Amino acid sequence: MDATLENDKDVNVVNNISAISAKMVDKNVIYTAIDWRHLKNAGAFLAGIFNDAGDDFKKDDIILPIELVGFDATPIGRKVALNWTTASENNTSNFEVEKANVENSIIGLFSSVGTKQANGFTKSSSEYNLFDENVQYGNTYAYRLKINSFNGDYQYSPIKEVNIEYAGGASFGELTPNPASTVATMNYSLDKESNVRIALNDMTGKEIMTVFDGAVSAGSHKVSIDVTNLSTGIYHLVYIIDGKLINKPMMINVTK
Repeated sequence: MDATLENDKDVNVVNNISAISAKMVDKNVIYTAIDWRHLKNAGAFLAGIFNDAGDDFKKDDIILPIELVGFDATPIGRKVALNWTTASENNTSNFEVEKANVENSIIGLFSSVGTKQANGFTKSSSEYNLFDENVQYGNTYAYRLKINSFNGDYQYSPIKEVNIEYAGGASFGELTPNPASTVATMNYSLDKESNVRIALNDMTGKEIMTVFDGAVSAGSHKVSIDVTNLSTGIYHLVYIIDGKLINKPMMINVTK
């Protein structure tokens, strides 16, 4: 069916790019006209259209078939550990992990890394994990979960970005919550069994607490830091893996 545009709201024109989108019951239709002579990054432009169109349609129109508690992407040397937890599931068929390259803060097109079967129907908590071994040092990747229902509906999780840096086979996530008044937690991963020591120093460099000291198996782990008895202020975490100090500055802000 032909249509006539009545005003500028129906057309988005940026740098000689014109696009018209139509939202339907079962699909999104996007008509795009591009002047290739003036387009500097066609891949980024198309990736933005496809990623945003899919996210917009599904998150507004489909009821999430699960209660997703958390989704984390943690680098472990030359691979990334994907972990997620659901509090409940309803009509959930499977989880598909998708990945995209990130260049100059621009997320490219997503492609599938792997699939995990879901529990389908449950009111209990479920944990899932998957490893992406196709990564390179120095690169940044974006990950998301595509949550598929038995009836064909799907939803996306929030996107997680990771930078693959070499740190002696160890990687550390962010402290949450931060600031903290009682207990803060942090995820970390090892590519092999190692002796791990994590300490907390004050601003003068004096060690005031040993958070953890012992042998740890390869894989993903979580450490808890009880700051209940600490004074208000800024503290530094120090990591030592197999006797080597890891250069990973991280501060925790303790509030009361």
